[in-house]
Amino acid sequence: MRRLPLLLSAGVLLAGAAPAHAFTVQPSPAAQPTPLKPKRGSAADRERYARNDRARVSRADVKRFVPLYGRAARRYDVPWLLLAAIHKQETAFSTADGTYHGLNWVHCCAGPMQFNVTNKPVSTWKQFRDAHLDAPRFDDYPHPTLKHPSVYDDFDAIMAAAKLLKANGATTELDVTAWRAAYLYYGPGDLSESDFGLTYANEVLARAINWARRGFNPDAATPRGLVSAVAGLYQPAPPKKKHHKHKKKHKHKHKKSDKAKDDAARKVRERELRARQRRRSAERKARDRRADKGRPKKNPHVRPDQPSQQPSGGSPQPQGSPQGGSGSDPGGQPGGVGPGDGCVLPTGCPGPPVHGAAPSQGSGTAPAGDPAAVDPGGSPQPGAAGAGTPAG
Repeated sequence: MRRLPLLLSAGVLLAGAAPAHAFTVQPSPAAQPTPLKPKRGSAADRERYARNDRARVSRADVKRFVPLYGRAARRYDVPWLLLAAIHKQETAFSTADGTYHGLNWVHCCAGPMQFNVTNKPVSTWKQFRDAHLDAPRFDDYPHPTLKHPSVYDDFDAIMAAAKLLKANGATTELDVTAWRAAYLYYGPGDLSESDFGLTYANEVLARAINWARRGFNPDAATPRGLVSAVAGLYQPAPPKKKHHKHKKKHKHKHKKSDKAKDDAARKVRERELRARQRRRSAERKARDRRADKGRPKKNPHVRPDQPSQQPSGGSPQPQGSPQGGSGSDPGGQPGGVGPGDGCVLPTGCPGPPVHGAAPSQGSGTAPAGDPAAVDPGGSPQPGAAGAGTPAG
């Protein structure tokens, strides 16, 4: 059977893994603060990791670390290949200069697994240095120290690294949990394009997957195509800029508050307008009532069963006034009203025509110049000539 190409086989291995968008960076409280955070990601740092990946290491020397990886992995249920991949990433299996003395070039980390010993208030190494007590120590292993725990002791450092990976969510699988644990091992960042922790996690997990597919080969460089495949599958998308969201939210809040203020002001204006209209209507009605009280009525209607009231100081109107005025004659008879007549409208009332009058003169007022107008339908007063009848 022909062997599948490396990248195709790696794709088959990663096919069932969780999608990248499901990944969220949430460090374990036990892993705070995470190691190797200060002054990381520079060009010199990238070159150092690339040099460790290309390092040629004796198989016999690396073989002595394999039992340490296995014991720590079984104790904390993490992949031993992930521990080995971090060991090569950090110090090329403890062959890098300064592995067993002093601090690294950024003066923060030390030992074969490069634990941060300077971050505060409690350094990462102090949080996990007692992991060596969780499993029996080997009688023979590379570079043991006289005192324990020690960041320069290979067993102490590898046990602490396994416990840190477990605290950051690693499981026994080389999947998104391993990617997240490797990312947090380097130190949590902002997930932006300049966050070197993303490259660190991609390279570590790709190296472990390469060994899982082709066998543990400490000299093998990590295929760049596999690194890209891991990045496409597990690396989360860059977060959106927070300040844009912040401005949009504030702008939206301002819009809502302005609309609420406008609605409240409109309601107040409407209430004031209605109240003003009611006051003006009441004042207008009051003025009309006062004016009606002091103003004499024009052409008041006189009821036949009620004598008209003559204004004080007035003089009676002459008998037979053309309009049948409201005043009374000396005899007490309303002017221009015949005996028994009950109609007092100024324009006359419909009724039978006056005896001797033409049909067109049966109703209406007397013509101008007629000294004695006869009310339509009434009888002429004594001594007065009827309309259309010669006097005498």
